[in-house]
Amino acid sequence: MIDSVKEPASGLGLELMEGERALTSCPRNEEIWYDLVRAWEMLEELRPRPHPRSLQVGDHMLTSLAEATAEATRVVPTSPRIALIDARARPDLPRVAEVAARFPGFAPLGLALAQAELAASAPARAAEVFARTKGIKAVPGSAATLARIELALHDPRAALAALATKDAPSDEVKTAGSEAYERCGAIPRQRAFVRYQIELALGHPAPAVRALLDAAVLGSSEAEGLLTTLPPALAKALADARRKGKLTRFDKDLLRTLAEPTPKD
Repeated sequence: MIDSVKEPASGLGLELMEGERALTSCPRNEEIWYDLVRAWEMLEELRPRPHPRSLQVGDHMLTSLAEATAEATRVVPTSPRIALIDARARPDLPRVAEVAARFPGFAPLGLALAQAELAASAPARAAEVFARTKGIKAVPGSAATLARIELALHDPRAALAALATKDAPSDEVKTAGSEAYERCGAIPRQRAFVRYQIELALGHPAPAVRALLDAAVLGSSEAEGLLTTLPPALAKALADARRKGKLTRFDKDLLRTLAEPTPKD
């Protein structure tokens, strides 16, 4: 985890509290609801994960992002951007497909549908959704998603080419620490992890280890787990990087933490 995670977390927590207060006087305001659920989503993506939270909105006590997005879509059913966050918070394929069908011209929902198809082990359908969604490549996160699709279709070189595209900056909630969030949120983490998978598929152990470290430093628990059980070729690449002084301070801190025994209750 990089230190700057703390910076956006504090600003996003403030955004949540302000949204909770604002909804008492403007309970059906789409902008307030959107800012609140997007800030909550961004907090869920940061590491270390924040303490459990709850918000009182009218007569409802919301104790999870999924509860918050469900309530937001109930109150403001015509908002495509709130529907998008709800689809990401409750990403089962039938729901996401239904939401995407209600807002057919909204490219971010097309991306959410492609991601849901991919999660359902249907990369060919994900590729079809990606190809037919106008404007999808301008949506933040699209490059990593296309790379994952290409990799699932057994074309790591096409995946590498897809990942070479720089993601558009997020135009979502801007709050204290948002620029830091762009560096350490879900999209950079996804890009690093899929880069690891691509380099591994291409048989490049040193770049694979570098990408795996990047993903773990950015908060990927999956990457952290893989670092504790490296196969011989990757273990050698990591040892070489350590010997040659190529590990960052963040890498060293992470590896030191992973090497420590887990405290028992």
